[in-house]
Amino acid sequence: MQLSQKDQFLAEVLPKFTGRLTQLRQIWSNPQTEQLFQRLATWDASMSKDSVEAAIYHVWEHLFHYSLFNLTTLSEFERKSIVNHAFFENYFFLLLDKFANGKLTQEERIVC
Repeated sequence: MQLSQKDQFLAEVLPKFTGRLTQLRQIWSNPQTEQLFQRLATWDASMSKDSVEAAIYHVWEHLFHYSLFNLTTLSEFERKSIVNHAFFENYFFLLLDKFANGKLTQEERIVC
């Protein structure tokens, strides 16, 4: 398991996440995002170095973090420190799970 390149949490949440995105398709759908979505929808959550899908996911994750902290007065160093902290990772995974299950609060919807 330690040598596996598959993200187990993401493998569990990804079907719910893409299912939720499907429900919101009218908001985000265009030819470019549709291609990205189809790649994520069929992805096995493998984080191999050649995985285009892993790159797509990590860019989305980076943009999510950026939008979360964009309105703060924190420096880049402070933002990175928070993002790299284990408690933030737990918060991020909680938000991802809530999004996937359609249970975000109004405030959380603004961020996501």
